[in-house]
Amino acid sequence: PQPRGSGDPQPFARAIREDKVRRGLLFLGTETGIYVSFDDGAHWQSLRLDLPVTPVHGIQVKDNDLVIGTHGRSFYILDNISVLRQVTPSMTDEPLVLFDPADAVRSVSRGVFVDYYLKDPAETVTIEFLDSSGKVIRRFEGAPKPQADRPAAETPAGGRGGAPARVTTAKGMNRFTWDMRYPNAVEFPGLIFWAASTRGPIAPPGRYQVRVTANGVTKTQDFEIKRNTAVPGVTDADLHEQFALAMRINERVSDANRAVIRIREIKDSISKRIGQ
Repeated sequence: PQPRGSGDPQPFARAIREDKVRRGLLFLGTETGIYVSFDDGAHWQSLRLDLPVTPVHGIQVKDNDLVIGTHGRSFYILDNISVLRQVTPSMTDEPLVLFDPADAVRSVSRGVFVDYYLKDPAETVTIEFLDSSGKVIRRFEGAPKPQADRPAAETPAGGRGGAPARVTTAKGMNRFTWDMRYPNAVEFPGLIFWAASTRGPIAPPGRYQVRVTANGVTKTQDFEIKRNTAVPGVTDADLHEQFALAMRINERVSDANRAVIRIREIKDSISKRIGQ
């Protein structure tokens, strides 16, 4: 097959695979890259993204990932192709499209990927994660800012963990990754943890929801956080007990840090009064 409409001058095929979930979703490896078709091969689009111009000799669909084997450029993994399984031509007419997130596995997945499409740029985008009872766990909000006004990335106390995820508001496709963690413990300036951090506990296995609001529209999708079944002898109940203990520790750390903050406020108040 030749990828029609791709702009590539007659690249010959090396490998072709059909998705295991969406019928008619095809992936084609050619001498110059990889392509995708949503209509049984009638039309093709480039799926190269950051992949170098290279022959693609092997393709495998593994769960929610696409594994691409090249000739001379090692192999690449395009993780979380769930969006490709859900995309439709009519989605570009909707002000907000929230795709159904793929389920995540604790201690395996890099996080819960939330993909959403905006027909127009948004003034603000709010993303909320809820537990099975409908209680909000985390709330993130983003608004367009000039590059110069964006604050430097912060890291939790102790230097562990990456920069916080940012909610984007641009027209087109957007992605936010939740690290599956509950809110961090309270911090104060100058806090040092040599062998720990204030990061919140990882959510236990169960059903959750993500709620996205943008341009006056709110959409909600369900997803699941699963236990890593490759670890023997651990049950969901064990992880729920571990989570409950971690939450109690998190709250005690917050109490201690609030006390430090209050002591500093009192000392500052006394110093100001003495100086009057």
